[in-house]
Amino acid sequence: MFFFYKNVGVITARILVSGVDQMEREVIDVARTLGDNTAQAYFRVVLPTMGEALFSGFILGFSRSISEFAAVIMFGGNLPGSTQVLASYVFTKVEVGELDMAVTAAVFCVLLSLLIVSLLGFRRVKHA
Repeated sequence: MFFFYKNVGVITARILVSGVDQMEREVIDVARTLGDNTAQAYFRVVLPTMGEALFSGFILGFSRSISEFAAVIMFGGNLPGSTQVLASYVFTKVEVGELDMAVTAAVFCVLLSLLIVSLLGFRRVKHA
């Protein structure tokens, strides 16, 4: 729950709120008219409609968390296995001269980012 008190949580929440604001209230009313209760209308209408906003919020949170390694190094101590994130791992490996490990981790990060972006593009084409 503490996630929503962080800067990333506020930005992600704004994306989710804008996704909800774009949805027409009449759609929920129609679902209720057709016999859905509040929970069914939420899971059958609201949540699928917010799918793109949820995914965009996840992408933003992921990319923002990659860029926040300076705070982790300063406050968390950059301890391997507990407070070390992928970006700080790459930074540390470059500093100590282990470029092969740094490049491997950086390529993994780029491939993961490309996979996520391609999934987002595939999802947009599928819904268009």
